[in-house]
Amino acid sequence: DARACVNSLLAESRRNERSIEEAIESVRAMSERVDASVQAAASELRSLMHLHMSALEERKRELLQRVDTIRQTKTKNLKAQAENLALAKTKFSQTIKSVEAATADEDNTHLTSAFQELLQLYTHPIHLIPHENDVVKFAVPDSQLLSQYELFT
Repeated sequence: DARACVNSLLAESRRNERSIEEAIESVRAMSERVDASVQAAASELRSLMHLHMSALEERKRELLQRVDTIRQTKTKNLKAQAENLALAKTKFSQTIKSVEAATADEDNTHLTSAFQELLQLYTHPIHLIPHENDVVKFAVPDSQLLSQYELFT
């Protein structure tokens, strides 16, 4: 009979409508869970990147401090050497003037003491070459480390 077929089809249609409503709700709930998962992953990523950036900043500070320590040490050593050279120059100038005055005299009695004064100049070594060099280089990390950072991003 036609009525029974229509009622049966109507009941099936209502069940399908409820199934569709449940599917819509299921899709909406899944969409919310996806959004929540994406937000959590983004938050974790931001935290991790912040930790890495903080660690890199700290490492940069440490390395720059080392570079500054090298600068201070080299500058201190060169300054001390310059002061020693200035003292040596003063001693040489004074001794040369004294010996020139002694040799200008016709009297040879002062020549022995003048000779001793000149010899005294050479009792201590004179370091004419700088004790330090200007080599301060940054050793670039190996390419594997850099490629690991690229893979991370």
